[in-house]
Amino acid sequence: MGTVHLKLLQFHRSVCSSLSV
Repeated sequence: MGTVHLKLLQFHRSVCSSLSV
């Protein structure tokens, strides 16, 4: 589950960056 959480976090960060720009 740790890996999944990490992947989700990375995806969330990517979305945040996209929204920011």
